[in-house]
Amino acid sequence: MLAMHPSSGIRRTNVIVRLEDDNVFKQYRNFPPVVMGQVLLRLRSPRALFGRHRCEVEEKKTRLVRESGLPLAVEYIYFLPEGTPPVTVMKYKPCFQNVEEQIRSGVSEERAYELVMRCAAALNEFHCAGRTSKGFTLTHGDPFLENFVLVDGKAVLFDFEQEYRDGSDAVRLDRLIFFWHAADVLRECGHLEPGRLDKLQDAITTGYNGFDETLSGIGALSRLYFRARFM
Repeated sequence: MLAMHPSSGIRRTNVIVRLEDDNVFKQYRNFPPVVMGQVLLRLRSPRALFGRHRCEVEEKKTRLVRESGLPLAVEYIYFLPEGTPPVTVMKYKPCFQNVEEQIRSGVSEERAYELVMRCAAALNEFHCAGRTSKGFTLTHGDPFLENFVLVDGKAVLFDFEQEYRDGSDAVRLDRLIFFWHAADVLRECGHLEPGRLDKLQDAITTGYNGFDETLSGIGALSRLYFRARFM
């Protein structure tokens, strides 16, 4: 029996199909609306509009994550970028729930900030892992809270299909997406007052030393994206 995940909606990049045997099919859409806007703002290459390219990117990054010694939140069984549609077949771990879902489920304010701190530490580890083992920085491309899960109490990233057009800004863009999306989620859950970012800044810098969430130093179109999307 097939079960469609909420990520099959029009605002989502892909279609997720979950089977009764715990296997998960991720179908990569062509020209997803959310990616089209990011391409127009020059955050993504036009190639990101094509499902095959995003499938190939995820396959490559999954291999790099494994080689860097980082844990994976899901078991990737195989990739089929030349399929119609391109797909990845995965197996979710038991009780799979992403961090955004956990925060929105009604956890306490203290627990919400603890989860954000753990995710910040995971993002820091991700950025450092490539420099340590490969000589370059691994960047995620879409570090929203929905792309972190807890594995044995530790936050772990998944969903590696996106990459930025300008690699020189990639780490900063990862940080900005993470910070401002976390602020959005916490605000909507009643854990963050408008304009009061100090507690969020403290939680994130506890997990990620030297974290910078300011919009200075990125291009005008990138700043436009963040202001329109998160502010």
